[in-house]
Amino acid sequence: MSLFFFRSASGDLELSAKKIQDLILRDQNHPAALIDYATLLLCKHGPGANAGESACAYQLAAFDVAKECLLGALKVHPKAAHTWVNLANAYHVTGDYRSSGKCLEKVLMAH
Repeated sequence: MSLFFFRSASGDLELSAKKIQDLILRDQNHPAALIDYATLLLCKHGPGANAGESACAYQLAAFDVAKECLLGALKVHPKAAHTWVNLANAYHVTGDYRSSGKCLEKVLMAH
């Protein structure tokens, strides 16, 4: 179980985010930390997040960071289907449906 999901199950999302950020600062290529941080950003800022129009630019920036984290994790584990699905989601919520579809094709090729 990932650090993010362990902490979020306990209801302490802020502590989870802090621990993940600390881990990334120590090891910027730690695939699990990158995936967890991207997941945190997608959950916090994704569809259904309670954000007004003024948060739109902030949300897009969060999605860009999430995409970069997921792409970094995929450099280490290019056949990680769950990472491709999360990346597809990040592209989808930003309106890049073509890239989203390509990520989902990678999921099918990974299995």
